[in-house]
Amino acid sequence: MDMKTTNRLTVVVSAVLALGACTFTTHPTRPERPTAMKAPVSWAEALQGPVALEWEPVVSARWKVERAGLVNLERPEAKALPRDEVDIVLPIHVLRHPTRGTFIIDTGVSQSLADGQGGGVTWPVSTFTATMKPETSLEAVLARQPAPLSGVLFTHLHLDHVLGLPDVPKGTPLYTGPGETTPTSFQNLFLRGTYANLFAGQQPTTELDVSAGVRIGEVEHAIDFFGDGSLWVIAAPGHTPGSLAFLARTANGPVLFAGDTCHTRWGWEHQVEPGTFTGDHAQNRASLAQLASLTKALPGLTVLTGHEIEPAPAVAER
Repeated sequence: MDMKTTNRLTVVVSAVLALGACTFTTHPTRPERPTAMKAPVSWAEALQGPVALEWEPVVSARWKVERAGLVNLERPEAKALPRDEVDIVLPIHVLRHPTRGTFIIDTGVSQSLADGQGGGVTWPVSTFTATMKPETSLEAVLARQPAPLSGVLFTHLHLDHVLGLPDVPKGTPLYTGPGETTPTSFQNLFLRGTYANLFAGQQPTTELDVSAGVRIGEVEHAIDFFGDGSLWVIAAPGHTPGSLAFLARTANGPVLFAGDTCHTRWGWEHQVEPGTFTGDHAQNRASLAQLASLTKALPGLTVLTGHEIEPAPAVAER
């Protein structure tokens, strides 16, 4: 092999390696560190206060995905489960605060995607989203709200949680956990165009520094988002580096939005973390165990997993 061929090969290999290490989005972020707060002695105390949020759950779309992604089939508890496809939903959870306005947890799908106009999703990603069955776009959800959208709370930034971004009014604050845009992989080469379209025109995401939050019970890091105990942001890394869960005081009692720390009701009941869709299984299991501790601390807690709209059953005794 001559020197010219060697140099050309070196350039090609270097380019592939560099591209393979790319992140899925270069959309700018900015950190936000919470102000110092006193740690409540218990979750019962943490949720005390005069403010209760109105909560509206919405099924934005239905989809079918492989069970091996939703549940870690290598865990002993899951060995008997079939390796098939499972019906899931893409939910939007609307939270209305009496003075701070309307917030949503995750974004469902956009009106453009629901209309079959693509929604900013480029090939080859569009081959995966083509099997989604939209039900209610984010545009339709926002149109019936009594107040403009005040913020979007992302459990994490996987594609199925950001597809509604084209319907988010420009300038709306977007909140994520720390490090959500940093994971690198070869598949991000195919995602970057779609993410660029979805985030186009939006302001930088605000990365909540949950590590600066307080410990309450078995939960290591939590932030009082509004400062009145009505909504707590909980660090739940593992599925992604900056995965978040949210605990709300609602008119119907406390509600935990577990995000994709647990995709399914079965996974919650048996405390089995997601499968191939998760980045760090050990860390995900630890986060799942912390969230499960809330059911003991808050009797009557309603638990919503990431991709089912019905409340999860109680954790099975072992």
